[in-house]
Amino acid sequence: GLGMHSPPPGILRVPAGHQVDSGNESKTRSTLRQFVRDWAREGEPDRQCSYEPLLKALEQYVPLPSGKNSFGECEQPRVLTPGSGLGRLPFEVARRGYFA
Repeated sequence: GLGMHSPPPGILRVPAGHQVDSGNESKTRSTLRQFVRDWAREGEPDRQCSYEPLLKALEQYVPLPSGKNSFGECEQPRVLTPGSGLGRLPFEVARRGYFA
């Protein structure tokens, strides 16, 4: 359950005869799959297969600078991650020190 933050009784009950649009059902399933892949413990093997090679290539071909620029600042390489689902890939990129 939702613990102490449970909604009032009956609020989550689906009305009799309610039909879910197949497009909404498909989007919901897709979003739940992405959530599991990107953020759940169960998605770790998928993340290792798909994200790790990208992250290793990023670190190899676009290494983080070790020094500072003429203004005394460290410039982080900017990384664009279009179509990155629920954001795990940009999160991992930023965690490694890049600007994502």
